[in-house]
Amino acid sequence: MELPRIAVELDLFLEMTDDIAQSEQLFERMSAFALKFDCPWIAYGPLASKQGVFKPNREGSVVMWNYPAEWQERYSRMGYAKIDPLIKKDRKEAGSEVYTDESITEDGRRVLDEAATFGLRSGVTVPLHGPGDSFRFVSFCSILGLRIAE
Repeated sequence: MELPRIAVELDLFLEMTDDIAQSEQLFERMSAFALKFDCPWIAYGPLASKQGVFKPNREGSVVMWNYPAEWQERYSRMGYAKIDPLIKKDRKEAGSEVYTDESITEDGRRVLDEAATFGLRSGVTVPLHGPGDSFRFVSFCSILGLRIAE
């Protein structure tokens, strides 16, 4: 039985990241990996352990994202990290349909609606839990729908 494309590409990606020591290099390789699945935009970084917002949890930790510059500026200026439903919900589970979830607030839906106006319409956020309370996330975003399982 042939492995699905995602499994093959993920295996190659993991081999290419074995020797990476700097976050910027990892981000560049993640970006190249994501492009293979029509996801031009990614975000990666730590979150505060309790608040569930974009916030370095130790000195030197940074959030890296290549989303459209206008959206990054608006997201930061409006303080959307505090109400972003992708961050709050995906701390616990990956792959859920956030927009239609009954627990999402009106403010949360507004963040998603505004993101769509900047071309960020479909994606997945994966929680990455580490030792203790350490927590990171990675988000992959496409214009149309994700086609990971080809």
